[in-house]
Amino acid sequence: MAADKHFHPPGPLPEGLRDREPDDMPAARWIILIVVGMVVAGAIVAMVVSKHLEEGPAPTELVR
Repeated sequence: MAADKHFHPPGPLPEGLRDREPDDMPAARWIILIVVGMVVAGAIVAMVVSKHLEEGPAPTELVR
């Protein structure tokens, strides 16, 4: 038996589920921009944290 006979033929989609814009490139560009932005922000945070760790803790005065 052919594999096509195992499945029902596709029915019509409701209007709300139809793909009106088959091109997903704008969404893919936004995802890429968001990921690049997060990587840049993470690199900046890592540089600030590493700079802070190199300096060591802030000196404190002993109050008696």
